[in-house]
Amino acid sequence: MRFCTNCGARLADDWKFCVKCGHRLMEISQSEKQKINLPEKQKISLPKDGRLFEMKEMNWGQINFISDMMVSQTWVIYRTGLMISYVSYSISGDSDIGASYLSKEEVQTLCDMLSRFKDYASTDRGADGIGYNMIVYDAEGKESSKITGYIGNTYLEELRDFVKKKIPGFSFFTYGPAAGKYFSN
Repeated sequence: MRFCTNCGARLADDWKFCVKCGHRLMEISQSEKQKINLPEKQKISLPKDGRLFEMKEMNWGQINFISDMMVSQTWVIYRTGLMISYVSYSISGDSDIGASYLSKEEVQTLCDMLSRFKDYASTDRGADGIGYNMIVYDAEGKESSKITGYIGNTYLEELRDFVKKKIPGFSFFTYGPAAGKYFSN
């Protein structure tokens, strides 16, 4: 999945032009990546068993793909209380995983919050800025309900803040490990 560097629209990986604004998309060939020592993109694959909630915060705004900017950050919470997070950068791909455990009380608080989630489920999508993809999973690990779009109410803000603040001292940089390599060589 790519995003237009001009308007932020979602694009397929093989598109040469943005379907929304017509902007020609810059390509970095494999030989150029090797010449400037850009890392091969890595993709994290997480086990689906036992998932309770997943939240992805995405940059739907303009992204300069040659500066290795943060594209999204993902948090996955399992029924055991395991909470993991990682970030995806435009060039270097996914970061290492940060992990923490929620207490039983925190898992119960989250479950109580998620009991109202279906009332807010939607598939609305914004076009610019920071958007969210939130998914609640049922006991069998199947997607129960989903929200895609901007956060526009107190309930979703509280849910977002609960998840984002539960990894103490764990944060990612706005730019990934490949930042600046394109211009410095």
